[in-house]
Amino acid sequence: MDQGPWRGRGKKLAGGQIINQGGPHKTQETLKRGFFAKGLERNGLEKTSRDRAFLQAVAAQMFS
Repeated sequence: MDQGPWRGRGKKLAGGQIINQGGPHKTQETLKRGFFAKGLERNGLEKTSRDRAFLQAVAAQMFS
């Protein structure tokens, strides 16, 4: 990660205003959250499709 005096405080520009206050950890947290949310979503989709295939197989056996 980028080390420096601004870490966790935002960078001070020449004008004296502070940008990206909240520090580098904030972006990491949001990225992680998005990543995990996507992963859960993907797992959920896989699970439902697998269940659907399983149910179709069971139905085919029952009605044949």
